Amino acid sequence: MNSNMTIPNIFRETVSNHPNETALVFYDKKITYQELSDLSSRFAFFLRDRNIKPGDRVAFLLPNCPQLVAGYLGALRAGCIAVSLNPLATTDELSEMLDQAQPKLLVTLKDFHKHNAVLCKIMPLKTEMMVVGLDDYLPWHLKLLYRLKNLRHSLPDETLRWRDIFWAKGCAASTHITPSDLAVLQFTGGTTGVSKAVMLTHSNLVNNAMQAMGSVGDAITPASVFMGAIPFFHVYGLSVCMNIALAQGCSVVLTPRFNAKQVIRLMLKHKVTIFPGIPRMFSVMLKERECAGLKEGPLQLCFSGAGALDKDVKREFESGTGAKIVEGYGLSETSPIVSVNPIYGSRPGSLGLPVAGTEVKIVDGELLVRGPQVMAGYWDKPKETAEVLSRDGWFSTGDMVQMDKDGFLWLTDRKKDLIKTRGENVYPSEIEKVLTGYGMIQEAAVIGVPDRDLGERIVAFVTPLPMFQGRLKALNSQEIIMFCEKCLPAIKVPSCVIAVDELPKNILGKVLKKELRASFIKKTQNSP
Repeated sequence: MNSNMTIPNIFRETVSNHPNETALVFYDKKITYQELSDLSSRFAFFLRDRNIKPGDRVAFLLPNCPQLVAGYLGALRAGCIAVSLNPLATTDELSEMLDQAQPKLLVTLKDFHKHNAVLCKIMPLKTEMMVVGLDDYLPWHLKLLYRLKNLRHSLPDETLRWRDIFWAKGCAASTHITPSDLAVLQFTGGTTGVSKAVMLTHSNLVNNAMQAMGSVGDAITPASVFMGAIPFFHVYGLSVCMNIALAQGCSVVLTPRFNAKQVIRLMLKHKVTIFPGIPRMFSVMLKERECAGLKEGPLQLCFSGAGALDKDVKREFESGTGAKIVEGYGLSETSPIVSVNPIYGSRPGSLGLPVAGTEVKIVDGELLVRGPQVMAGYWDKPKETAEVLSRDGWFSTGDMVQMDKDGFLWLTDRKKDLIKTRGENVYPSEIEKVLTGYGMIQEAAVIGVPDRDLGERIVAFVTPLPMFQGRLKALNSQEIIMFCEKCLPAIKVPSCVIAVDELPKNILGKVLKKELRASFIKKTQNSP
């Protein structure tokens, strides 16, 4: 594997070396590398039959399942750009993403019938919809239950389905793809929460996979078995789990949603050795009695990203399972890995050391990054690109850091207003806008506070309209939370709403969120 290859080149080489080895495991269904290659080829042929050409976008609104992996590989093989969409997003958010990306095809899951019903009416005119079901790869008893569950959600006859790829006419001619070609559009929010599509090239993704593997030495081999619980619609799951595993010829055990007890059982059953996760996963798994059984299994290495890992959770998980947790730091704009702690000699709480080939510098406290994993820019947003990416390749992360004498990076603050909860980026401005739409609220300030299970939990401070001044009890926190539940995805709903007479502000009128955060933490620490 070298840095001048593309994802299809690397996958083709893996198939050549490990054709009969297991690539994917999904509810006991095993798919070999040769079978996965055949599926991805079929999908590429299908795209050509639909007149979907190199450079066109193919969007995936899917959980971790065989169709996502085969579709991703097939789209890249056809020279298309894969667009990752988050099923947890609202219909309005998805509509905005589709409007930006203008995909020729949207591949979605039968289970997302509410999303699908709305999207088929409002998505771009040139976009076709393919609806797939998990039952394509389920054992017979689960297949029957799945079909009964979705029986009342019938699809129009003209809807494209996964089986249609098998009718596509094969074409021997392969598309010429270069490392500088775009491979993925990965949506991320701005400081206002408005989505931007990060442009990641084949070179970005290949180099970052190599950087990640280099950071852990020979801990990953073709014999490794990955647990694919981290969603592949996030660049973290895409790169650290899928791309690395497929490049090395490893097996990936897929699960469409995270359930701690089920994941532990899958890890034990399929002898998982590598587990990429987020802080919440490790915390929740520790609460399961079955977690103790992992110590007797072959689990060797875990990756933790998408938020700060609680030091006690790290210590307890490593002690309870015998596996090492490697903490890393990254962003969508960096494919995502920037820095990783070493397996041995890690410094809990730090962002780790920059991975090979990565330059970092700190300017006015902010971390700037340059390297082969840094994005090409934001799709169709030259102004926003210029704001964060210099002409000589330095990317401004928006994270305030310090570097110790040994080169380890430590996060001190965030320049951008951002909360990381359950592995997701949440922008306070979006929640604040909803809160001020509640009839009795004048101002709102939303913060993230450290949480052992979630990474950060969302806390909102609100002030009443003038007519309610001095009557804070009139602002019923539970009613406000219920109002938010109607307007926001569950992950963005505040866990706590606190009414105050006024918000602390500086001389320019900016809300001092640091003070709110410090006072809340102090109050909770002092409470019995």
